[in-house]
Amino acid sequence: ASVSWSRQDARSDSPGIAPGVLDGVPPISADTRFDRFEASGDVKWIARPGLALVTGLAYRDEDGRSQGIVDFGAPIPADFAIGRRLASGFAEVLVGGGTRQPEAIFAIRHDDPSAARGEWTGRAFGRVPLGPVELTASWSEGYKLPSLYALAFPFIANPALRPERSESLEAGIGHSGRKGRIRLGWFRNRFTDLIDFDPALFTNVNRSRVVTEGLEAEAGLVLGAITADASLTWLDVTSATPLRSRPRWQGAARLAWRLRDDLVLDAAGRFNSRFPDSSVPTGPISVGGHAELDFGARWTLTDRLTLSAVARNLSGARFEESVGFPSGGRVLRVTVAARF
Repeated sequence: ASVSWSRQDARSDSPGIAPGVLDGVPPISADTRFDRFEASGDVKWIARPGLALVTGLAYRDEDGRSQGIVDFGAPIPADFAIGRRLASGFAEVLVGGGTRQPEAIFAIRHDDPSAARGEWTGRAFGRVPLGPVELTASWSEGYKLPSLYALAFPFIANPALRPERSESLEAGIGHSGRKGRIRLGWFRNRFTDLIDFDPALFTNVNRSRVVTEGLEAEAGLVLGAITADASLTWLDVTSATPLRSRPRWQGAARLAWRLRDDLVLDAAGRFNSRFPDSSVPTGPISVGGHAELDFGARWTLTDRLTLSAVARNLSGARFEESVGFPSGGRVLRVTVAARF
């Protein structure tokens, strides 16, 4: 069982954005508070080895309030207060499992929000060892409520937003051993009423249907004092409106070399291809891909004291993580960590 409460306070003061290809944004200031209370509990019953049942309940209470001003030449109040509650119940059955044994998981969940219709979702997962390899497959449904900010913040709010629903399929084959691992996977996600920000309308909207499909590859190798890891993802997005910040290709690799028990050197690289984005000055635009190379070292001075240094973007590549926000170039970070 768990109980938690949190409060987030934020103060913002934006000078606005001058008109460009898209309409400009007026100056906005806001003082916002967000409270969240959550409680959950579950019980696990092991009927016999290889058969278990988990059941549980969850409750969430959210409250958002803001006092602000939108300056359209004259200050216009932009205050809001909104709250909601969400009660949930779930059950999960686990069959099999253990070392090199088949495993299956079946789950069901019901979410009952105070301001929307309740929703049932399910999940199924299977894992089958076949000699040196392992096959996995899963199917799941998703349900996500709009944020309070998207529903209520003046100027960009859309009170008519519907909850986001999704259906996901995944399948993979992999092998892991003492000296390494490798995995290949396929995934397909179908979203209904996907919540996305529309820069042309400058508000949050529901996309009627979006499909993302792709392939993933992961590998790891251990050769004495050297450890290598790499990953690569290919993504294809089907959407009537281009979705921002989703490159077709992205990947990363890391090489670590333990020179001594107390000293480790590592090098890492990552890249992504072009991706669609948008801003007020430019309108819809394609942001160029980039590659980065990092180098680092970690020195364990004592059992309680560690010194590390990381040099990021050694090549000094110039790129934008988002249109209009250029990278900071080369960065050197030194960290001292102590354990008490």
